[in-house]
Amino acid sequence: MEANRDYQERARQLQQMREQLRPLDLQTWLVPSPLEQACLQFYGILFTDERVQQSVGYLDHQGQRIALYRFRPQRVSASCFLLHGYYDHVGLYGHLIRFLLENGVEVVAFDLPGHGLSDGERASIDEFGHYRSVLKTLISSAERAALPKPWLGMGQSTGGAILADWALGEGRDCFDQLLLLAPLLRPHRWPLARVAHYLLRPFVKAIPRSYSDNSSDHAFLQFVRHQDPLQPRTLPVAWVGALARWIPHMLAASPSPLAVLVVQGDEDHTVDWRFNLSAYQRLFPAARVLTLAGAGHHLANESIPLRKRYLQWLSQNLILERGGGVEVNGYTRGSIAE
Repeated sequence: MEANRDYQERARQLQQMREQLRPLDLQTWLVPSPLEQACLQFYGILFTDERVQQSVGYLDHQGQRIALYRFRPQRVSASCFLLHGYYDHVGLYGHLIRFLLENGVEVVAFDLPGHGLSDGERASIDEFGHYRSVLKTLISSAERAALPKPWLGMGQSTGGAILADWALGEGRDCFDQLLLLAPLLRPHRWPLARVAHYLLRPFVKAIPRSYSDNSSDHAFLQFVRHQDPLQPRTLPVAWVGALARWIPHMLAASPSPLAVLVVQGDEDHTVDWRFNLSAYQRLFPAARVLTLAGAGHHLANESIPLRKRYLQWLSQNLILERGGGVEVNGYTRGSIAE
């Protein structure tokens, strides 16, 4: 009963935060309100170190409010656009935010439409191009604010796919490097999923979400399933249809010489990772790949030993000047310690 009351209170606070988000321009900073601080602290992305500056607000995209987050270390050697995966939100990415800050990288991140605190039908999209359009709006804001370069793009799963899509098209000259964690292209058992989508779409708008053990961090899995009020509970059929239309678009793209680092777990049962790796290596011939033995799909929240292995590899291969980072203390999410 107590856990349920805590959950309901947290859900109420997050809804209140959503309603009270202020417009955020990357040329200015907003000090988080007490309510925002409490919600950020719950997810472990309130960095109280005075050497880290942060803001939260919303980006206006065609009348849609997109929750926007910004984190800056004292000395900046690069800027990174961090995109989360399907069903996720920025609050779950404290490990990656801290990693980037400690490498002297400013972080700009947003909740995808229909996710987290952003507007939109929960976990749904009509076309994947809408994700790309939001990223374009953010890039334009970053250009006006002259965010420090080089510019990196870092994405988990769907987030990585959006960055890759942008970099292969209109944004070919935007990024200096991409960091892709288990990037989405074709899901696991995609032929079966397509048949199911074809049969279901005339009759249902969504099906109940099926949770999988996509990480060996059991505390994270419990948090997502039982403690996070921002988790969508259904899989909209429209999203699957949008994915089906987007895959051929990606496969038809012309290759790019962009520097790309790909991390992929060999215990990933969310995406068809062997097919996807082959496709991404064709699209980005200069890509370097780390196949992580024993890792699942949700690399952003894998167990500490696995996460340390790939973060060390990324750190050694980042395109940036050294010496700008700060050590960020004590990451916790809710009541769950790292």
